[in-house]
Amino acid sequence: MMLDAIVVICSAIIFILSGGQIFKNRFSNNSLLAAILGFLAAAGTLFLVKDVREIALELLNVNVKRNEFLTASEYYLRGNERMSQGKFQDALSDFDAAILIKPDYAQALLSRAKVKTELKDYISALIDAESAKKSMPSLVEVDNVKKYIESRAKLDSLSGLFEEMDSNK
Repeated sequence: MMLDAIVVICSAIIFILSGGQIFKNRFSNNSLLAAILGFLAAAGTLFLVKDVREIALELLNVNVKRNEFLTASEYYLRGNERMSQGKFQDALSDFDAAILIKPDYAQALLSRAKVKTELKDYISALIDAESAKKSMPSLVEVDNVKKYIESRAKLDSLSGLFEEMDSNK
């Protein structure tokens, strides 16, 4: 029992001295919560205290589900998932968040260009595609996406022209 207490105290000191770096990277918005949840998860794992570990991990999952502590990559992945489901406005929000966290995130810029194309915001879509090209010149997909944006814009213009002609009859 005494040895367990010493191990807990030493673990706490090491965790505090490290500033909870392992968990701060993921929870930069709320370092104190990250430190507490991280320590609980580490302590639960160290002592194989299943209840403590599960509670801490569940709290971590709840925060992720609330979108409170996502990384740029997580926003990007969720944005792609939402885009594939046709939830373009939600996908746009995720890509905006990913780019806010990591402004030169070429793949997120390109995915946001695709979403903006679906939302018929062609000029912004082309700007995002150009920004992606500047961030990562080797990204081959950019030219194809730009062509797609331009063709969609032309089709949309033609469609509007035909609708206008039909209404004048």
